[in-house]
Amino acid sequence: MGKFRKNILLRSGIVFMAVAVLITGFHGGIAGSSVSAASDVAKMENKSAPDTAGLFYSNTICVYENTVYAIEAGNLTKKTADENDTVETEILVKGLSGAKSLNITEDAFYTVIGNEVLRIGKASFDRKSIYVSENTIKLLIISPSGDFYTLENGAIYKNGSKDFTYEKEISLFCPIDGGYLFSTGAVLNYTVYLYQENTGIALVSEAETWYVELDTLVLNKTDGDFMISIAELLTKGELRQFNLYGGGMVEDVLADADGDGSGFLEPLTSSEENVNTAALLRRTLSMGTQNCIARARQMAEVKWTALADFPIFQLQSEANKEYFKAGVTYYGIPYGQPIYNGKYVGPFTNGGATITIDEFVAEAANPNSSLYNQYANYNNRIMPTYSNDCSAFVSYCWGSETRFTTSDFTTLGNRGTKYANVGKSVSQLMPGQAMNKSGHIILVYDVAYDLDGTITHVTTIEQTPPIIRKRSWGVGGNYGSIADLQAKITNSNYMIIKNLNIDSVGLTEYVSVPLDSADYVNRISNPVSSRVSDGAASGMGTVLTSSQTFAIEGWSIHIDGCASFEYQIDGGSWNTMTMLKKENLYTFYAEAATPAAGIHAVSVRGKTKAGASYTVAEFQITVQSAVSAYTGYFERMHVDQNLGLPGSPYKKTYTFANASAAKFSYSGWAVSNDGVIQYEYKVDDGLWLPVETDFRADVYKGGGPIALKCPAYNAFSGGIDFTTYTNNTSHKFYLRGVTHTNGIFEIAEITVNIGNVSAEKPKVDSLYLKRLPSVTEYNKGDALNPEGLLVIAVYSDGSKKALYRDFTCEYDFSEAGTRTVTVQYGGKTVAFDVVVTALFEYGDVNGDGSVDGIDAGLLLQYLAEWDVEVVKDAADVNADGKIDGRDSGLILQYLAEWDVTLGKK
Repeated sequence: MGKFRKNILLRSGIVFMAVAVLITGFHGGIAGSSVSAASDVAKMENKSAPDTAGLFYSNTICVYENTVYAIEAGNLTKKTADENDTVETEILVKGLSGAKSLNITEDAFYTVIGNEVLRIGKASFDRKSIYVSENTIKLLIISPSGDFYTLENGAIYKNGSKDFTYEKEISLFCPIDGGYLFSTGAVLNYTVYLYQENTGIALVSEAETWYVELDTLVLNKTDGDFMISIAELLTKGELRQFNLYGGGMVEDVLADADGDGSGFLEPLTSSEENVNTAALLRRTLSMGTQNCIARARQMAEVKWTALADFPIFQLQSEANKEYFKAGVTYYGIPYGQPIYNGKYVGPFTNGGATITIDEFVAEAANPNSSLYNQYANYNNRIMPTYSNDCSAFVSYCWGSETRFTTSDFTTLGNRGTKYANVGKSVSQLMPGQAMNKSGHIILVYDVAYDLDGTITHVTTIEQTPPIIRKRSWGVGGNYGSIADLQAKITNSNYMIIKNLNIDSVGLTEYVSVPLDSADYVNRISNPVSSRVSDGAASGMGTVLTSSQTFAIEGWSIHIDGCASFEYQIDGGSWNTMTMLKKENLYTFYAEAATPAAGIHAVSVRGKTKAGASYTVAEFQITVQSAVSAYTGYFERMHVDQNLGLPGSPYKKTYTFANASAAKFSYSGWAVSNDGVIQYEYKVDDGLWLPVETDFRADVYKGGGPIALKCPAYNAFSGGIDFTTYTNNTSHKFYLRGVTHTNGIFEIAEITVNIGNVSAEKPKVDSLYLKRLPSVTEYNKGDALNPEGLLVIAVYSDGSKKALYRDFTCEYDFSEAGTRTVTVQYGGKTVAFDVVVTALFEYGDVNGDGSVDGIDAGLLLQYLAEWDVEVVKDAADVNADGKIDGRDSGLILQYLAEWDVTLGKK
């Protein structure tokens, strides 16, 4: 049976990129003059730096003079980051709910709210409406000359007047001298055109994404990246493929004569719709990138238990040293720079002594190991004997034989041989890239996009003291917003860098981290919380005797597909569970009757579509009158501060005026008598996801006897973003801790009301197809396979919802040909066509797979009314609806190699 890699299946199979338009170097008379190619070339050669210097990294994020500005929760904010990458947010202007298309010039901010363009002065922050349209404005571009361009109802407007339309709806545009570059279609499926007033419209190319930068058109296509200057484009020049070297960014390659390449505008084509976070989509990754991410998982997910205390990375002179604690189970390689008396975990051919991940686990399991009886040292610091620093971690993930340093990555990135610099925009981030600066490098683990292609979520993974960790940014993240990540990149001088040979990265499987050996992977999330496992999920949880029922829930993926799930308690009868498919995951849920007080065994099994059974989970529950003791404290929960958590979850309702303001952050600590291995959150009935987990010495030393049971993790922090949710709805945010036995304890249950929750719910206005199903060709009589079909419901309030399974489909595959499938939801329909093929070959009268003389003879016998069996559809050789002598004659002509076609009149 075939095998699969878990990191492949935990991602969607669709590519969605943030689409940016970089608009620079506008000349006078942007869209009103007609210029020759020669004069345009002269302008390119002699152009001056543009008047604006705002670089747009999303619809709501803009960098101006190396400072990040953003519209968040209805506020215009300014972001700064200190030397420790801590991001501070200053609110400049409030009351901008729903604002998008942030533009910045020397003296003002510009933004769009619905159908209105606002100007906000930089000096006094006074607001002025400069344009009110009858239409919703999708995109705003302010030129250096002061002209403003908008995209409304698929047409381009200049200074409030319709300036250009096309027979199809325009999805993205860029003003150029004497016309526009524009595209139709959507992300991954753009068709790019050139319009010039004096020559008309010309097709440029198909493209996944495109942008204009410094008078150069850049096209990102499936077969590579291509570029052409606008001047060459006007003279029908050829696209040329390029790779970015040297400084690596397009602005470096195409900089002005004076070297100034800073003045860009980069608004995203998509508006910030109210799209549920369940609709986040991801790129399809190459096998090399998949292996890179798998290598990161190996380093992060390796499990080991300390047999004795040994020091974490710290100053050698530290008076109160901190330690990895005996008896505690950890995940991930410890942080260190074991230059002296130690070894890096690699392996690396060059760069000093190293050990493998399996060898590290063996050392951790050996009480006489050097891990416990000595320590490594470097630069006045002590550290675990076997450990990794950030650059060694990325070197391993990128399959390097050499353990490079951050300085090496900078040098090689500038040189553009092994690695290349990409830029400093979050919109350029892709899995497998890294963010590098002097002294630290971070791997990009995951990037998610909304339905319109805007980056909404980024997960990074980094080797940092005391141990490797993941951090999530944006929607559903635990470490800040996308604007915060942009501020981190900009203010801390990170450069995004890519491995030019990432497609050649391989993967060595280690016994201690079995990522790729299973036919299935499972997770149980209630009443225990296990890590993802390629075997039966396990743990020990608690159920209260006062509860009549308890929930059993989790998810599974099987290489042969999942058909159903069942559970049993103490070897009793098997009971059916509710199953839902969420993208690649099959979730299961059941409310089970609480058994008598005591310890009980619970099993969950799945059945594949082929009918085979496999074990999903085997865990124990203790039914008792109270949960294990725990305590905690919130330094911050939204607007509230200093909240005690005396052994019961904190509950409160927060109400926001509308979705654009619906976000909050939280931080605190929580400790349990059974220890803590991580913290998790979920929204509504979504999946449980990890929260930023940390260790605080003050909590460990001052939190009482229970705190001493938590020597590895005891603190959490995060944020939750509801700005993509629908107005006038109510949601639940849950926060919990996970113990050493995979048991759980509830920390918070927050109700989030967005707008008027008692208002009439919006109705479905229309449906459209975002993605066709994976299968669009069928045989006659087949059933529809909706796998991969993604339908978007548009509601009366303008919000959107991604539909994977809630819709119904009507179709008829009883006849061959092009057949229409009609999708229904909320009283609205949308349709797509598939091809249905007959289950026969014309002329193959006996159905043996070939057309020969036997078929001709059998057809003659059938026409003579002999007692023979024929495939009637195949016997109607000319497809005229009748079986007669014309059909037998056509077979004979075909066999005689006449120029005839079977199945055609």
